[in-house]
Amino acid sequence: MPYIFQSLSSPSSQAFSTGGIADVMPSMRIPLPKKKLKSSSKKLDDLNNYNFALPISQIPFEVLCHIFSFYANDPYPPSIGPLSYYSGRNPMILGQVCTRWRNVALNLPSLWTTIYVTQPTKVHVHLVNLWLERAADQPLDVTLKQPGHVPSAWAILRSLVSRCQFWKKIFIVVPVDVLPHFAGLLQAPLRCDLLESVQFSHQTSESKELLKYERNNPEWKTPYLRDIWSFFHSSASLEEVNWTGTLEACSYESAPFDQMTSVQLFGCGTPLDAEAVIGFLRLFPNLRSFGTGVSPDASQIFMKPSIPSSPVPLHRLESLNLNSETPIDLIFSHISCPSLRHLNMMSTGCTEPLFGDSPPFQCFLQRSNCSPEKLQYYDRSSLEQFLEDCLKSHSLQSLIEFDYSGKVSDSTISLLSQRSGTGLHVYLPFLEGLHFSKCETTDGMIANLISSRILTLKDFSFYSDKRRGPIDEQILSMYNL
Repeated sequence: MPYIFQSLSSPSSQAFSTGGIADVMPSMRIPLPKKKLKSSSKKLDDLNNYNFALPISQIPFEVLCHIFSFYANDPYPPSIGPLSYYSGRNPMILGQVCTRWRNVALNLPSLWTTIYVTQPTKVHVHLVNLWLERAADQPLDVTLKQPGHVPSAWAILRSLVSRCQFWKKIFIVVPVDVLPHFAGLLQAPLRCDLLESVQFSHQTSESKELLKYERNNPEWKTPYLRDIWSFFHSSASLEEVNWTGTLEACSYESAPFDQMTSVQLFGCGTPLDAEAVIGFLRLFPNLRSFGTGVSPDASQIFMKPSIPSSPVPLHRLESLNLNSETPIDLIFSHISCPSLRHLNMMSTGCTEPLFGDSPPFQCFLQRSNCSPEKLQYYDRSSLEQFLEDCLKSHSLQSLIEFDYSGKVSDSTISLLSQRSGTGLHVYLPFLEGLHFSKCETTDGMIANLISSRILTLKDFSFYSDKRRGPIDEQILSMYNL
C-alpha cells in the first residue's frame, strides 16, 4: 500500500489525487535509485508493471466496493469526521492510491453519504457541495457544529436543505442570526420523509444588537423553532429526537408519538418533575431509549395526565437515563420496564439520596422482571444498604457492568468476593466492568476482590478519599490505577 499523506493540501497529496501514482513516485517512502534518467524511467516502468501484477490490483470491482463501504462506515468512527483533512475515513484518501481506486471511489455514492463539518469555513462550502453531488440519491448522515463563520454556515445550510429529501440522520447547530431564514427554507413542498434521527439546536449570536434584542424579547425565537421542529416531525420515518430548549419551542405535540423509539431531553432548559416524567413516558408506546433531567418543580409547559393507579407498562424501553435534582422513588413506583438493559441514574445537586430506601427500586425490578446488563448509579449520598440490596437482587444478577459512586465498605466487597460451591461468584457472576468511587475499605479487601475475579473482570477502578494501604496499592499499581 503506498504511503498516504494526511493533509489533502500538501503538494504530494494533490499529486496523488490528480495525476495518479506514477506522478508522485519520488515522494514515496521507498526511494528510487539515483541513476541516469533513462535507467530511472525503466525502473519506474518496471515498478508500475510490478504493481499491476500484484493481487491487490486484481480485486474485482464489486469486492472493492464492499471493502470501501466497510471502510467508510466503520462502526467505531474517529472523533474527527470525514470532511476533516485529518480524518481516517475520508473517502478522498482512497482516490489517492491509484487511478483504479479513484474511479471506484468516485462511482460509489455510498462512500460520500456522511458529511461532518465543525467550525465551517469557505473551504467547507465547496467540500459539502462535492460530497452532496457524489452521494447522489443516497440517504445522508449530516453533522454541522460550531458554526462560527455565519456566511459559510449559511451557504452550507442552503446546500443541505436542497437535499433534505435524502436526510437520514442530522445533527445541526444553526447560528441564531440565520434562524428565521433557516425556518423559511423548510417549507412545503419540501419533505424529509427519510429522516430518522434529529438533534438540532442554535448557537448564540456574537452580534451586540441581536443579544440586546434577545434580552428584551426572550421568546422571539420560539415561533421559528416550532416551525423547524414541525418540519422534522413531518417525516414518515422519524424515530429519534434530541429536544433542546423548552418543550413548547420543540413543538413536541406535533411529534409522531407512535413512531418514536428514542427521546432525549437533556438539552431542555428546564427539566420535568417526577410526575411529568411518568406522564411524558405514557405518550410513547414504542419507546426504547429515554433520557431527561428531573426537577422538584414542574416548570415545563406540559399537559400531564394524572398519575395512573397501576404502573405504566413500557414494554420496549431498553435504556433509561435520569439526571435528578430530587428523589426519584415516585417514578420507579409507577413504571414497569420488562426489556430494560441499561439504567443510568445520576444525582445532580440532590441533597438527599435518590432512593430513600430500597423497596421502591426493588419492587420495580421484581415487577418488571427485567435483566439489566448495565447499571450506573451516581449518588454519593446513597446508603450502603441500598447497594447491598441491589447486589442481592435476582433481577440484577445479569449485570455485566456496574458503576456506583456511593460509600462502599468491607461488607459490600465481601459480598462481591463470595463464591459458591461450584466456584462461581454468588453475586453478579457475569460482571466484567466494576467501578466504585468512594471506597472505605480495609487494606487488602480490594486486592482480594480483584484476585477472585481476575479471569472475568476486564475493566475496573476503585477510588477512595483516603490513601490506599500497601496491599491494595500494590495490586492496583499493576493495572496503572
